[in-house]
Amino acid sequence: MLASIEAGTLQHASMPGADLEGADLAGVNLMGSDLRAARLNESILAHANLSYSDLTGAQMRGADLSKANLTTAEMTLVDLKQANLCSANLFGADLYGANLEDAVLDDAWLGGADLQDASLDGASLLNTKYDTETRWPDRFQPEFQGAVLVDRSVVRFRRRR
Repeated sequence: MLASIEAGTLQHASMPGADLEGADLAGVNLMGSDLRAARLNESILAHANLSYSDLTGAQMRGADLSKANLTTAEMTLVDLKQANLCSANLFGADLYGANLEDAVLDDAWLGGADLQDASLDGASLLNTKYDTETRWPDRFQPEFQGAVLVDRSVVRFRRRR
């Protein structure tokens, strides 16, 4: 187990299958990193930059990803059960087949994200923004879960470092 990363940046790091369970990676720059099948359960990734990272098959149950930048992250089959994704930027993220059961995505940005075949049972989507390019599981109605369809041109997310 890794207690805390102080370096501030692990940009383009190659850590497939890494055991980072419970690690404190808050605010760390992991842009473009390879974290395929990494174990990140209960990890703190609040404010982290995971844009363009590959998290395919990662275990992230109960992880704190609040305000994280996950722009165009590859997150196919990732396990995010009970994860905190409040105010996260998931623009263009590939969450195909992801487990988002009981996850909290309140105030997140899902414009252009692919959630086809994702499990969203019990997920909270209050004030979550999405656009016409967002792909949802068949028969899923995000507006009934509190999500809001917006015009992408008016959505502005602060740039995360």
